Amino acid sequence: MSIPNAPHRTGHGWLAPVLAPHLYAGEQVLIALQCDLDDLLPLQVPRAHRRRRPGGPDTESWLGAAFEQLLPAWLNPFAVGWHGPAFGRRSYRAVRRAFHGGSWSGGWSGTAGGLLAAVRNSARLRPVRWDDDNLVLAVTGHRLLLLTDASTPSRPQPEELLAAVPRGGFHRRREPHPARQTRRVDLAFADGSWLALRMERPEDVAALRAALD
Repeated sequence: MSIPNAPHRTGHGWLAPVLAPHLYAGEQVLIALQCDLDDLLPLQVPRAHRRRRPGGPDTESWLGAAFEQLLPAWLNPFAVGWHGPAFGRRSYRAVRRAFHGGSWSGGWSGTAGGLLAAVRNSARLRPVRWDDDNLVLAVTGHRLLLLTDASTPSRPQPEELLAAVPRGGFHRRREPHPARQTRRVDLAFADGSWLALRMERPEDVAALRAALD
């Protein structure tokens, strides 16, 4: 597997063994990198789109579940994980959102919503921490792949394939977003939905755009 024009996190191809189990025979990787969901995307997945943690309740954690019975969601200090009390973070996000230019569209039933739910749900399967923004993204000659992100260059490890979108079902969204968001790339999908991602560096933005265009 070759990774041409790879950004700095993939310069030595260290993601190759992470991706290999999920590739078709002869499938060519155009780019693979680690990135984040846009930081103003919804923090919680609606119950109808949640993935149950094996052996656990359909809640973020047992502590969060206990508070869920006692407090409304906006007061639940465990409703958004380790980032802090729900009320404070949601207020901060509400102020920022007005100047952010949007983070997604299409709702939870759209392709973008399904990808967002897949990333959020992957974190919910781990005890306590469910508010996850990190993912491995790969563009191949056939598909867009999203995987969990627990690997490091010194310790690549098996990752779960969260979602795959066939070629022709995705492209780079070209509508402008605020110029100050230099690390942002928006993915658009055939159903009209779209999702914002945040790269590590501006160089990653250029490399991903080249793979998508």
